[in-house]
Amino acid sequence: MLYLYLFLLPWQMRWIYAPAFLNGGYWEYGTQSFYGVEFLGWLIVILFSISLFRQREFWRRVFDKSRFQKQGWGALLGLIAVGGFFVINYLYSGQLEITYSHFLWILGAICVGVVLIVIGSDNAKVRRFCMLALWGGGVVQGLFAIWQFFSQQVVANKWLGLAEHFPWQLGANVIEVGGERYLRAYGSLGGANPLGIYLSAIFVLGLILYLNSSNWRDRILISAGQIIILVGLFFSFSRGGYLAAMVGIATLSIFTIWRDKNNWKNLLRQLFYYLLCVLALAFIFWPLLSVRVNSTGRLEEKSLSDRGVQNKQAVEIFSQNLFLGVGDGNYTVALYQINSKLLSSDYLPVHNIYLLMLVELGIVGFSFFFILYFWLFKKIIANDWRSGAVILTIMIAGMFEHWSWSLYPGIAFWWALWTLGLIKTPVDR
Repeated sequence: MLYLYLFLLPWQMRWIYAPAFLNGGYWEYGTQSFYGVEFLGWLIVILFSISLFRQREFWRRVFDKSRFQKQGWGALLGLIAVGGFFVINYLYSGQLEITYSHFLWILGAICVGVVLIVIGSDNAKVRRFCMLALWGGGVVQGLFAIWQFFSQQVVANKWLGLAEHFPWQLGANVIEVGGERYLRAYGSLGGANPLGIYLSAIFVLGLILYLNSSNWRDRILISAGQIIILVGLFFSFSRGGYLAAMVGIATLSIFTIWRDKNNWKNLLRQLFYYLLCVLALAFIFWPLLSVRVNSTGRLEEKSLSDRGVQNKQAVEIFSQNLFLGVGDGNYTVALYQINSKLLSSDYLPVHNIYLLMLVELGIVGFSFFFILYFWLFKKIIANDWRSGAVILTIMIAGMFEHWSWSLYPGIAFWWALWTLGLIKTPVDR
């Protein structure tokens, strides 16, 4: 079930039980829904808990006084402090049901991550299979993205969580060249930028899988899948995804040259093949790529202008809610309160998860997450230095998109990558 959960993470099938509307239009970030992968995640947590609670050894460890005195008090006090903050944040928020729903998303993703760490620590093969499941989902998304770009459409399917998108639609993610509009690939993620962020991290994860494989057949299969992921990433035309991938690749290359002298030639050889692929795509689709890279054209200038306005609005909202924030998940509620005349589709979270967290949680909540991530990153580097490259990839990507904080698939993907790096079993070579 864990493998299925990781493989299906990008798919956004969900049950919308309370649709929300703002200024006469659909309001995504106020809508209450339950995702299919979210249901699967909670099912995993429940079944794991039942299995764990039935073990006598678990209860012996819980009630071991010496063990509790060494580790338990600090963890307990930390949980009480965090729980107390979220209760206050919940009561202080503009829309209680939105805060409750968003908090459950974070809690559910972390709980699945804990299950992954515990099971992976007991079985050396679980981590590799989980990485393969996550990477396999990326290969499927790459194929899907390629088909979408060449067909210039995203076909609607409610059972797969897909909305309809065409180049001529207003609000669609497109590139405008010479009066023509070209649809960027969405995958199943609801947007081109989320797809770019997802595939950038998956691509770096695939490089790690390649380096950890000694079987030449496995390396051939992984190389083929990597090409598909790379092409899908290219057709997302996501600048943030491109930059995040380059940072992740550069970090992994430096780490490999420094700490793995037996593998660095294999890595550079792979990167050379990928570079040839990118150069070929860039040559063929240069008119489209140049618009994105150089930020020229009406739509590109509008996009950058909108990002600037969003950042100013976020700073304004934060200045009025310094310590406790506006409430977890309540950014668009606060945006409506300062400007109630926008179209419903314009009420979007700021495209920077760190600024978004700061506004929603305030200085207190943001400081907690900053300390947590810093501590986790140190643990990951000490445990598996290669996983640090994946974490840097997703962290850089967070500076350009809100997906990994604002929607459940993004939150689940974020925590899946962090917890995979924390598993202490050695990776099979």
